[in-house]
Amino acid sequence: MSSSPATMRVSDTPPVIVAYGMTKVGKTVDTLYSFPEAHFIGDVRGFRGSAKIVGWVPHNIHEAPTIGEALKVIDKIGKTKPSSRPAMVVMDDFSLMVNEFKAAQHAKGRRGWDLNNDVISMVQRIIWAAKGLNIGIVFGCHEKGPALDKGKLGHPDVAFYTLANTLAAVCDAVFHATNFISATHKGWPFGYYGGGLHKAQWICGDRFNVALDQIPLNLREWAIAAGFDTQTQIPRPPGYEGVDELVNTMVSILSSGQGTVPQAKDHLIRLYRDGHALLTNESVTQWVIRDVIDRYTIRSMQSDKVFSIFD
Repeated sequence: MSSSPATMRVSDTPPVIVAYGMTKVGKTVDTLYSFPEAHFIGDVRGFRGSAKIVGWVPHNIHEAPTIGEALKVIDKIGKTKPSSRPAMVVMDDFSLMVNEFKAAQHAKGRRGWDLNNDVISMVQRIIWAAKGLNIGIVFGCHEKGPALDKGKLGHPDVAFYTLANTLAAVCDAVFHATNFISATHKGWPFGYYGGGLHKAQWICGDRFNVALDQIPLNLREWAIAAGFDTQTQIPRPPGYEGVDELVNTMVSILSSGQGTVPQAKDHLIRLYRDGHALLTNESVTQWVIRDVIDRYTIRSMQSDKVFSIFD
């Protein structure tokens, strides 16, 4: 049974997301927490470095220095049995992959609009190839600051401003990672902007209207709130399918006012020390605590939005 509060899936395919921002704010760590069963495509060293924070190394990491190599990985996945394909792939650092492809084409003398169109076409091929396999994507990118005097918003650093706009048009969500301010959230000091006044200076947006302003740095919890299926589209690793029920139980206690976030954290730590079947080690316990805090925060924000219309 899905733990999503939605009564139906919002999409036949898993989400396609751009998550961009300054370096070292936790974007890669978030994807490792949010999609541990994904195939990770890009900078192998970066994935393994972030894995030390999370506590586990992904099963499937593919080196891909350019978007051309990334497309080959998607094609290779497509030749496997459907039952062995991942629900999600993570491409990180996508900025580097696009810019390396652009540099290689420059070396061959290709420039201007022809190159711009080639890059956009290559990225679109990646998206449609993945969607054709029923696979979602996270594009992890660096940021390029606003140049409002030139008519450019802050955007993902992906070689061409036109490509940044194309990604915004075809992806389900474009999130800008930056400082996070919330009365309920007591975790990581960075979060994602998906809308609000932030859109005046940065490209961002959320097709499912969950992140109308800020949300915690937790893409899976965003996807749950958006209505994606927790069993098939954004699954937990085998053996941890019951974690969402545990998270929901803790969130219900917090939402009813019967406990506080610090108390919930202490309770989960006690469950771990008492040998809870799902809380198998400290890393998993931290993972669950993170999702409890972030799910509670997102639900609180959604509730505030609903009741704000009566203010």
